[in-house]
Amino acid sequence: MRTPQHPTIVPTILVKGEREFRDRVRAVAGVAPIVHIDVMDGAFVPRRTWANPKVIAKLRGAVRFAVHLMVREPSPILAAWAKIARVETIIVHAGATKRLPELLADVHLTGKRVGLAVNPETPLYQILPALPYADEVLLMANAPGFSGRPFLPKTLARIATLRSRAPELVIGVDIGVNLETAPQIAAAGATYAAAGSAIFDAEDPARAYRALVRAFQGGRG
Repeated sequence: MRTPQHPTIVPTILVKGEREFRDRVRAVAGVAPIVHIDVMDGAFVPRRTWANPKVIAKLRGAVRFAVHLMVREPSPILAAWAKIARVETIIVHAGATKRLPELLADVHLTGKRVGLAVNPETPLYQILPALPYADEVLLMANAPGFSGRPFLPKTLARIATLRSRAPELVIGVDIGVNLETAPQIAAAGATYAAAGSAIFDAEDPARAYRALVRAFQGGRG
């Protein structure tokens, strides 16, 4: 359910090594309650990223984690993220499987919150039957696989459409989130925005995070 307690900005970490991952967690620990871990398999998206559930579990005291699996047919690895990394939310992609209802059920069986990520080329009507089985939807504002891609303006209409169909749904937006787009995303009806480059490319990531939170909240009027 959508709740006021959900953070409005969620840092997202996309890295190729453990040291960089640890550094980024430390950079936002104490200011960001939840962090997204981007996991890419080099098949569903062209890039492969670092991810080690055992290491991530050791950092869980600093922040809470959600994992965003940009992975083809992710069911075999769900248990590792649920039981070893002990993330709170597992986000899977609508286009990563031909058996979406079963995949969402597999995530539910791990006891974790279920997120459904939707690429910009996927019509929203295709995911409407799956909404009752998802705790949140993450709208991708550009094709996933790389950091720093621009925000596609059509995403704003997609947010508004989805919000009209599901007034209580937690709706997130990922890719292209910055000080300019964050208030637009909020005004369109999103619950939160996931930001990577706008936070971690800044000289002071914690300060950048706070600025994005203010920008997002300003969009809510």
